[in-house]
Amino acid sequence: LQLAMETLQETYRKNRPEKFERAAQLLLQSEHIFISGFRGFSGSARYMGVLLSQYINRVTYYCDADTRCVEGLIDYGSQDCVVVFGAERYSRMSCVLAQIARDAHCRLIVITDKLTAPLAVGADIVLLADFTSPTAVNSYLGVNFWWRPSPSRSAASWASFPSSGCPAWTTTCRSCICIDACPKMNSTPFVRQAW
Repeated sequence: LQLAMETLQETYRKNRPEKFERAAQLLLQSEHIFISGFRGFSGSARYMGVLLSQYINRVTYYCDADTRCVEGLIDYGSQDCVVVFGAERYSRMSCVLAQIARDAHCRLIVITDKLTAPLAVGADIVLLADFTSPTAVNSYLGVNFWWRPSPSRSAASWASFPSSGCPAWTTTCRSCICIDACPKMNSTPFVRQAW
């Protein structure tokens, strides 16, 4: 439990709150969202994809490193956002997808272990995570925790947020990401409690 807490603290220490806000803005302003993660990151990518797709209709996620994910990204452009997960022993397909996103001028969010990661080159946002684990397998706790609060809020909790005056607030996207990106909503006790 102590190592889990240290992993979460280190992950948040590596990222300023503005990075999360900017990532949320990129996701909300995008026409389509493409999420990919392979090998150990397939669970994290699927998790983020499922959670976001409950609130945003335009989310696609790929967890198998085959030609379908390349085909899915072919028509993306500057109004779309690509999220790529990857860490040491980087998946070749993750690097290829990041390069395709850069070539297509997509908004690129990379979630990785270090700024020098090959997929991080040219990314709009690089979110760094700590993968420290007492075993030979990486710990994905920090990465999964980023997206966890979004849909877990009850309908009654959503009712407590007024919809007027917040540009990120819509009927189709009421995720924690939207609320935390909104300066008006970010000061509410509920949001502070959720984090």
